[in-house]
Amino acid sequence: MQFDHRPVVHIGHSKTGTTWFQKSFYPSVTSHRFIDSGIVREALLAPNGLAFEADRARELILAAADGVPPLLCDERLSGSNLAGGLHGMVAPEVARRLKAVFPDARIVIGIRAQPEMLAAAYSQYVKDGGTHGTRRFLFPDSYFFAASEYRTQAPRFDLAHFEYQRLIRVYLDLFGKENVHVLLFEQFRAGPLDCARSLAHIGAAPPSAPCRNIDCLRVRVVLVEVALDDPQIARVRLEEQVGDRAHPGDQA
Repeated sequence: MQFDHRPVVHIGHSKTGTTWFQKSFYPSVTSHRFIDSGIVREALLAPNGLAFEADRARELILAAADGVPPLLCDERLSGSNLAGGLHGMVAPEVARRLKAVFPDARIVIGIRAQPEMLAAAYSQYVKDGGTHGTRRFLFPDSYFFAASEYRTQAPRFDLAHFEYQRLIRVYLDLFGKENVHVLLFEQFRAGPLDCARSLAHIGAAPPSAPCRNIDCLRVRVVLVEVALDDPQIARVRLEEQVGDRAHPGDQA
């Protein structure tokens, strides 16, 4: 099989199987060099928004690739689930940086059904030491003082972060439909290896892997708008999956 040796960038999202790809699949890819997340973050995330230099970022990544096309996979490239992607500002800025560094890159975006993603995000919050109930976690604006009214002043969890079609559109506009590939977490969970092999057509697979195209425009992104807009429905869905210690009016 003839492989496309352009750079491959898997931007997450968090909780869509990126850890498995980072540890169990991408390091064994023969057509590309998997780049350590520390280098990816130093090159693309560490620079201040007013001090980013595409040439410097490219230099760092290509040095680590050592003459082989680079393969990047880091869920932080799509922004933090728990901080709302810093009011949605991180993900599009990273997309623009990636375009400046690797204009011909192939992009992989992992998504997950929102009700389950919200449960996974809350579970991670608790694992990290969070103590608030789901109501305060999901709808933090009601618990902030006027001085931190705007999310640009005090970043926090944001349901809008999971409106995946917005970020997908940013990448489609920058890199083109043929270079953006969407993977469903539900597909991944049903068969991680088969899901990984489906990336063969972008070069991110061993030569023996079969090829099956995934067209991002054919992926049905279910936004579950009612669940996101109605606090009670969102609350019920989370209660079913992770439990809920908060009650209406709970200020804890």
